[in-house]
Amino acid sequence: MLKSDEIVYQFKISRVGRRDIWRKIEIRGDQTLGKLDRIIRISFDLDTFDHLSSFYSGKRWHHSNFGTINPLGQGEGAQIKIASLGIGKGSKLGYVYDFGTEQHFHVNLQKIHEIEPDDTYFPKVIDENVKKEYYCSDCEKQGKQTPAEMVCAYCSEEEGKYVYLCQKCADGKKHNDHFFDDILN
Repeated sequence: MLKSDEIVYQFKISRVGRRDIWRKIEIRGDQTLGKLDRIIRISFDLDTFDHLSSFYSGKRWHHSNFGTINPLGQGEGAQIKIASLGIGKGSKLGYVYDFGTEQHFHVNLQKIHEIEPDDTYFPKVIDENVKKEYYCSDCEKQGKQTPAEMVCAYCSEEEGKYVYLCQKCADGKKHNDHFFDDILN
């Protein structure tokens, strides 16, 4: 029988409503939900110093969660070992980040396998979606192709489509009082 530090769990994590945004993560069975939380935050560019999170089974996180996790790896859910969850290939969990704005993710266990002898670094991202390149909407109107760095939330709402901006255009007068979001990728 293999020990939990000899077993690797491979999860595919995707955003609810945006299955085109995903990461495949491997983690050892003796590692914790706190470690899985940390690698999810890093790989999806989520805040690593603020906001609570939780893993859960079932349809609602507040009814069936394994306990909260704070970004410093503390909380009742943070020390739960992956192997102790009793999950197998095909198991589905949920993950919620930030209980205020609630960003939800699907956490699907794709496979469990024995650790390779030379593989020592876990958890780790082993694959991710191809990131799309977006161009600044304001610059495109002037015939330029400038890579976008953010989405103007105000203009996107007004125009009914995403309005992407480079830093220069975001700093301009046209968008002076607007709110900006990161580009989801």
